[in-house]
Amino acid sequence: YQGGSHSYGLNTPISDIDLRGVYVVDTLDKIIDPHSYLASGCQVVNNKPETNPEDKVYLELRHFFTLLKKGNTQSIEMLFNTKWTNLDPIFKKVLNEKNNLLDPEKLNLSINGYATSEYHLAIGDRTGKLGGKRQSQVAKYGFSPKNFCNLFRLLYCSSTFYETGIFPVDLIGSYIHPQLMEIKCNPERFTITRLTEMYKEHRANHDASWESNRADITLEFKYDTAVATNLMLHCYKDQLYKLGGFGI
Repeated sequence: YQGGSHSYGLNTPISDIDLRGVYVVDTLDKIIDPHSYLASGCQVVNNKPETNPEDKVYLELRHFFTLLKKGNTQSIEMLFNTKWTNLDPIFKKVLNEKNNLLDPEKLNLSINGYATSEYHLAIGDRTGKLGGKRQSQVAKYGFSPKNFCNLFRLLYCSSTFYETGIFPVDLIGSYIHPQLMEIKCNPERFTITRLTEMYKEHRANHDASWESNRADITLEFKYDTAVATNLMLHCYKDQLYKLGGFGI
């Protein structure tokens, strides 16, 4: 599916095309070797012709589940994405088990760590971690608009998840959408002081949402290792049959 700004409803005419997906390996040694999948866990294919910039990132199935277990937001977005361009019926079973594949406690810890780190990136404290384009924006505006957009978006999405059980991907129609588009398209209208105030507001809303909804959301969602293992086996079963691996 098209990830990034296209999936969030934040794309502009000059936005890159970000393709995201999950795949299974097709050789027996990679399937049964507990270490090989770590090496092939994330396939990144960068193809950026000037007229159609494109980034492709695909997660090997077991790597995808490992990231879910850690509360990784990119993997969680995949669980809640509804705009797949190519969705295998087998993977639909994974998507239907959302409630057993997401640990709210891990998500909250992940977001808290991410928010602090991303804020320092956004204000230019860690320019060495920024790409050239974002560094130039820090030099021009005193901050990185893209990093602030990502920061506010994920704080909002996590808060919404705690409250509703839905991690929103497409933000069109939400109250935060016009705010993010304004920061992205008209950064000169903001100051680092104002964005820091907005960050504190979003962070406070996130923390309050977690405290108010923690008991309910942790009852509704959990990461069930047995369910995850069975799903991985289900997805790989046909491959094992074809390769003469195991009589499952």
